[in-house]
Amino acid sequence: MRVATQTKIESNRRNAQKSTGPRTTEGKAVVAHNALKHGLCARSILLPHEKKNEWQVLSEDLFAEFQPVGALENLLVEGLISLAWRRRRLVQVESEIFQQGGGESELFNLSPTVGNGLGMAFIGAAKDSDAFSRLGRYESALDRAFYHTLYELRQVQTLRQRRCSISLLSPENGIPEAQT
Repeated sequence: MRVATQTKIESNRRNAQKSTGPRTTEGKAVVAHNALKHGLCARSILLPHEKKNEWQVLSEDLFAEFQPVGALENLLVEGLISLAWRRRRLVQVESEIFQQGGGESELFNLSPTVGNGLGMAFIGAAKDSDAFSRLGRYESALDRAFYHTLYELRQVQTLRQRRCSISLLSPENGIPEAQT
């Protein structure tokens, strides 16, 4: 193991002062996606190639369907939107893998020829494992999270509706309590 000399350490420090990364908002937006591979675990909901208006339609549809009331219900609907969008992305990745031949190892050196390249990125990220098996694990995890969130939302909404109907039947609203 080589030990860095004091001259090398000082040189590295001077060079590090010159390279401080992007400074503009546009530059920061570009490098934010440097580590992006297949997008199934991306922090941002929308990837650069995805259409914001399609996401907005999905979002509006789910908000209209569930009509959330309060912060918790809104948070749960937002979670459903995110999970549904990622599930949609997974289907696109699966389609590209099929079109590329199923993720066989000889395909690692091919450049993406269809779609947005997420399928090829997924094949590369899968390394030695079968891309479809790995994709199936992602699909199962997304489905579990989606249905769990949906269940929680329905539970919260049912509880809210029960509370609302109980308060409507209270004596303060002019309806007498049941006599025993």
